[in-house]
Amino acid sequence: MNRPTRAQRRLADLRTIAEELDSRERTPGWSIPGSKVEEAMRAVVRTHPVVRRLVEDFDTARRTFQQYEATLIWLAARDMIPEDLIGVAPSRNATRFAEPGEEWTSAVEALRRDCDALLPG
Repeated sequence: MNRPTRAQRRLADLRTIAEELDSRERTPGWSIPGSKVEEAMRAVVRTHPVVRRLVEDFDTARRTFQQYEATLIWLAARDMIPEDLIGVAPSRNATRFAEPGEEWTSAVEALRRDCDALLPG
């Protein structure tokens, strides 16, 4: 293929792309200054202390949930879930993503030795 033909074909392709881009409807408010506003808004929200606290609280809640779930799986594997709650508790075969709460494992072990041992409150 000779160079002028290749260049003409490339020019035609670029014109087609330009026409396609021009024919697309822009989102209302879209512009270079508008995108700068979006970037500035993201920066404000990203650095706000409440957003940091939300993420940290979420992480704490996730880790707490995983430990609760692991404890319930551990109890379910020992057939220690009340019959009426078996349908809502995790299955004894569920995957644990944390270790069961030590307060529960210790309390159940204590019950083996002393039937008056207390369970966690």
